[in-house]
Amino acid sequence: MRILIITSYYHPVQTPNVYRWSSIAEYWAREGHEVHLLCSQRKGFLKEDLIRGVKVHRAGHNTLMDLVYHFRNKNNRRSEANQQASRPSKKKRWLEKIIDWTWRALYWPDGSIVWYWPAKRKLKRLLKQYSFDAIISVGLPFTAHLIAWSAKRNASQIKWLVDIEDPFCYSKEFFVNNFHLYESLNKRVERKLLNSAHAISLTVEAARQKYLKLFPELEDKMFVTPPVFDLNLEAKRPKIKAASKRKKIIYFGAFYDHIRTPLALLNLLQSIQIDTPRFLDDYEFHFYGRIDQEAQDYFEAFPQLKPSIHLHGLISRQEVESRMLSADFLINISNKTTYHLPSKSADYLMSGKPIINICYDEMDTFKAFFDGYPAILNLNLRRDEHNIEDILAFQSFLRNPPLKQVSPAVIQQLGAPYHLSIIANQYLQLIR
Repeated sequence: MRILIITSYYHPVQTPNVYRWSSIAEYWAREGHEVHLLCSQRKGFLKEDLIRGVKVHRAGHNTLMDLVYHFRNKNNRRSEANQQASRPSKKKRWLEKIIDWTWRALYWPDGSIVWYWPAKRKLKRLLKQYSFDAIISVGLPFTAHLIAWSAKRNASQIKWLVDIEDPFCYSKEFFVNNFHLYESLNKRVERKLLNSAHAISLTVEAARQKYLKLFPELEDKMFVTPPVFDLNLEAKRPKIKAASKRKKIIYFGAFYDHIRTPLALLNLLQSIQIDTPRFLDDYEFHFYGRIDQEAQDYFEAFPQLKPSIHLHGLISRQEVESRMLSADFLINISNKTTYHLPSKSADYLMSGKPIINICYDEMDTFKAFFDGYPAILNLNLRRDEHNIEDILAFQSFLRNPPLKQVSPAVIQQLGAPYHLSIIANQYLQLIR
């Protein structure tokens, strides 16, 4: 098949969508499919490129900030590996406020609308040059779906799959656009767009059910395609070593203000330090992922925990493998929403490590995903607070986890649906 994927970012950006779709695109290319990918451009990268078998076409800039970075030749780019957050200057903070009051208060459908016109022009040229069998648009941003929708007028015969990694019209918790102005428009346009697609995929059933309450007519074309596992953990899995002096507890992922913050974990650790001052001497907490200024502020509010906290920022996919294997425990901090499933869920499961999940709702999607996993502690916190039972459960799990390593047989049984080949073939079935 000849397939075109439309997604706002691609290599060298390190985001969940890039991880997922670069793995799938490269897998299809290895299987003999002709895979094209349309994304925004990046300074220092060719507008037409071949990356591990995928034909990459770059056009326009994903956001106004990316456009500014481009013209300023800025190297410290958002969402790239090994970039640490720095405290913004007073001038930059005021600029951000002005943008909040003007551009972000008015744009629609999202901040990627500046990418729409150059990407649409590029798509039009690609459609003339190639006979695609299928187009897959990946969002958020919702702009990616609008770009694909524009092809329907001239290429109605092409199968179009809308892949919703993050919901649009009902996602009030994550800022997408000004819902006070656009809530009704968001629903009307998304309904019309989704009805024009041949198939729709989401990563979790809870998100699908929420959509079906709004758009029940989509039931026959809306499917769940879960997180994909594409790390080489099995071949590198080490033997369990004797316990080291300080055990590593590792978190992978970003933080989002009001949605997913480290506050509950930091409060818990502070209480443990007060009640049992020497307990944390045996552990070190490592955080890998985008650490923006808001997230840094949370950590800086707990200076007494600094000896135990290590912030590393974004790392490459290859580095994730080695860091995950080096962990004694993995920790997840769930969203306060119940319709998102962290993209790292399959990787955590396949690691076989003892896992601590801090969540806020009995319907937590991460908790449900790990049903049957024999080495997980779920701490249900209704607020960023805790009680003595939480503290004791946390300490007990660290001292005596149910298993130091889940057996390969159990991992393979639980993780079988999430292997790259399975997920890639599920998408092929949808576009066929």
